[in-house]
Amino acid sequence: MSYQRRTVLAGLAAVISGWSPYASAAPRAARRTGFDHFQLDVSLSGYEAGKGTRDERIGKDYRIPDRSTWTYFSKKGFDRIRFPMKWERLQPEVKGELDHQQLGVLEKVISEAAASGITLIADLHNYGSFRSAKIGDPVLPLDALADFWLRFASHFAGHFEAYGLMNEPHGLRTREAWSRAAQLAVKAIREVDQRTTILCSGNEWSGAAKWSQYNRALEITDPCGALVYEAHLYFTPDNSGRYRQSASDARVDPLFGVRRLKAFTGWLKERGAQGYIGECGWPGADPGWAFVAANVLAACRDEGLGLCYWLAGEWSRHDPKSIQPQYPGAADRPSMKTLLLIGSGERPVSGAEFLK
Repeated sequence: MSYQRRTVLAGLAAVISGWSPYASAAPRAARRTGFDHFQLDVSLSGYEAGKGTRDERIGKDYRIPDRSTWTYFSKKGFDRIRFPMKWERLQPEVKGELDHQQLGVLEKVISEAAASGITLIADLHNYGSFRSAKIGDPVLPLDALADFWLRFASHFAGHFEAYGLMNEPHGLRTREAWSRAAQLAVKAIREVDQRTTILCSGNEWSGAAKWSQYNRALEITDPCGALVYEAHLYFTPDNSGRYRQSASDARVDPLFGVRRLKAFTGWLKERGAQGYIGECGWPGADPGWAFVAANVLAACRDEGLGLCYWLAGEWSRHDPKSIQPQYPGAADRPSMKTLLLIGSGERPVSGAEFLK
């Protein structure tokens, strides 16, 4: 048995039994992380595509960013990228070994990002599921997520800026199931990596607007004090990010998004916790939605809250929210102009400014 495998199994046993080297110590106060100030990031979609089966091929069923994509976002001032990943692709069987070929793919991604001066957030983009099972089901017990993160952190400690425990968990049997699974995952990571920031999403799609409703009891302890809560913020009535109407047809108040944001920031302030908007996106060609977004971005800057734009990636070009150029060297997409405007400190006075 390899040293790494012994470490993983010993660490998981410690997590499940409740033992930890920090068990007798009080939780530390939150320490400085890379998420304690306003910063704009972007999600590069592609690696989370497909079903995650071993017969899928890179470039056909899923993909990783081209070097031109890393270069483009680096030149635009983005130095941190959220990288969505498919659980089943990395760990084909629950509590099984990580796939060595896919570990090699991620090592290549890390290397190419670093060559452009970019660090990565490892985002497990599975919505609280593994194939058809939900976390807490008999075939996907609560410690299954901890097993994945223990193995992943054992291999990649020090190579990601943050671990995103799970993208938008929802539909679990109980709300407590997510809290318990997340806590076990944090304990597992800290057995092997005490430095990397951990991002914890909220129950029921992680929506900022209803964060307090679904996450009243969500309180995760990190013995290293580097836990950040991740909410998602879209401007559609159902917070889905599927914009079926223009902002004028939807009669949206320009401060609508800010009110949704405050539901999350108020929760954070009550607990003295750090937060992050892990997804936010809008149809950039619509000046009304862009104005709503500009107000949200300005509010995030005022609050010292980081925000990650959804989405980019070569396969996202046809999505109206995408900021991926239509081809290398093409003009910036409309939403990119909004991001750069707010990132520069400007405060627009009307949505029409975004179409100039």
